[in-house]
Amino acid sequence: EVGNEIVLEKQKDTGIWSADQGKTGYNEAGTKCEELGMRLPTIDELKKAYKSGITKSWQDDGYVYLSSTPFTGPEANTSYVDHYYLDIDSGEVLYNGPSYEAHFRCHK
Repeated sequence: EVGNEIVLEKQKDTGIWSADQGKTGYNEAGTKCEELGMRLPTIDELKKAYKSGITKSWQDDGYVYLSSTPFTGPEANTSYVDHYYLDIDSGEVLYNGPSYEAHFRCHK
């Protein structure tokens, strides 16, 4: 257990994941993960979890999950930092600004 949140067992070499922490924006999600002694996952960690199949059980909580990986493509906004997120139903990697709300799980 981390804080008051149940942590899932390490599965298929994808690391340790917290339970779903709800739906919020990027900054709030990062703060919550730090409070739990964890961090937001990178987009590569989310993709690895998706490919391993463990995200199937996450779909009961939500389909779109935040990552800590900043988007730096040519379409990136210059007044704030966009971040990647993952649609765990399709495996599609998308990006949006810091106020975009999605589900999140913390990673260790």
